Amino acid sequence: MYELEGHALSWPILDHCRNDRRTLWTPLLPHRPRYACRISRTPTIYVSNGSPEITRHIKTIRFLHPFLIKSPCMIKHIHLKNYRSFVDAEVDLAPLTLVLGANGAGKTNFLRAFRDCGPFIDRKPQEGRVPPSGDELPKHFNHILQPVSVKFTTDNGDTICNQFPPSHLRNQTHSRSVMIFHLDPAKISQTEITVANPYILPDGSGTTRTLETLKNGDQEELFQAAHKALITYVPEILKLSFADVENQNGHKQMQVKERGIDTPVHANQLSDGTRIIIGLLAIIHQSTKPPVICLEDIDYGMHPRVFEQVITLMQRIARDQHIQIIGTTHNPYLVDCFQKEPQAVVVVEKKDGASTLATLAQKLGRIHWGVDAPADMPLGNLWFSGFLGGVPEFLRPKKP
Repeated sequence: MYELEGHALSWPILDHCRNDRRTLWTPLLPHRPRYACRISRTPTIYVSNGSPEITRHIKTIRFLHPFLIKSPCMIKHIHLKNYRSFVDAEVDLAPLTLVLGANGAGKTNFLRAFRDCGPFIDRKPQEGRVPPSGDELPKHFNHILQPVSVKFTTDNGDTICNQFPPSHLRNQTHSRSVMIFHLDPAKISQTEITVANPYILPDGSGTTRTLETLKNGDQEELFQAAHKALITYVPEILKLSFADVENQNGHKQMQVKERGIDTPVHANQLSDGTRIIIGLLAIIHQSTKPPVICLEDIDYGMHPRVFEQVITLMQRIARDQHIQIIGTTHNPYLVDCFQKEPQAVVVVEKKDGASTLATLAQKLGRIHWGVDAPADMPLGNLWFSGFLGGVPEFLRPKKP
């Protein structure tokens, strides 16, 4: 039993709450302001009350929003019809999905489907179709007169999007928006003014104020998780901290304590790879995450030995926090990290002007081992050598 300002909440009471997948919801207490707290226990419990103070058997509590937030749905399958460079393509998705393909194949268009339909992804379907909204989604150049649709299959069923979200959804809080992150090291390390409810922008802006707010606000456990990962992946860094900027009221600068250096090092003096790692950790640890995190060139600037650790971290966060991460790459060494999960790698190819989708698991099933490709070749080498597609046509191995 838990006590909340004198109100006892027992498991029998919680059993009467609406059970939605792994989440239990308590009814709003009408005489209290609507604040939400998260209790660290499985299944997750969201309690609405005027105070975050719980006096018994609770390890950690953190504020989420002044309204109850529902965990986003995990997308299991996507079907693109006449959308941008896709005529008719579909593929299964994993919590962490890696996307491969030659330049111009349609990788960015694939990510744009999540961005364009972001606010609809975790909404309950209404007879399989979202309400009429804004302008129609972009169509394939050869089929302008044909209908366009993007269908997401989630835990809640199918949701079909054929138009951009209406303005009241596009302009609301970022928590429902899907961004395509293409991180700029300079933006990640820049000096920033602190603001309420900060979040990361597509180029990495907002990293400093987001991490500083986590560290010095009421969500320090999120900062500590990001900090622990950082000093693990970049062992030369002993501590990440923030300092006031002289003569700039409210501005903060990010700095690190490096092994063997007596004075703090400003973040803008760090390598591009280190700053990219900090930006990635900030995105996946920020307090309010979008339903899908899309990352262009997910491995940009990273040392190859760091890939496996970062991928393992992302897989764990995607699984534990029910967050979907989709990233593109051209790096065969990163593909090797999915040796045991080829179904989590999507290959995008363009044939006769239309982009196609397939998982590496599907591609592997079509190979005649020992004839088409060596039986002991690593997954990354198979893709890089052209045996699995997803490379320019002139680089593919010629059949005898």
